[in-house]
Amino acid sequence: MPTLGMYCSGTLYGSLSKMEKDGLICYLREEEKQKIYHITDLGHQALDLELRRIERLYQNIREVHGHEKHEEGI
Repeated sequence: MPTLGMYCSGTLYGSLSKMEKDGLICYLREEEKQKIYHITDLGHQALDLELRRIERLYQNIREVHGHEKHEEGI
C-alpha cells in the first residue's frame, strides 16, 4: 500500500496549488513545516455544488439498483 509521502509531491501539492490558483483555498501560514490553508467563499460554493452532484449520482445509482432488484423479483 502506498504511503502518503508517495502522493504528496505529485498529487497533493499539485492539487493544493491548483485550488489556490483557482481561488478555492488561500494560504494562511506555516506551522511546524505544515502549510495551513483556508477554504474561500468560492471554495465553499464549489464544494456545495460538488456535494449536490455526488448526492444526485448516488440517488441515480440507488434508483437503477432498485429497479434491477424489482425486475429480478428480489
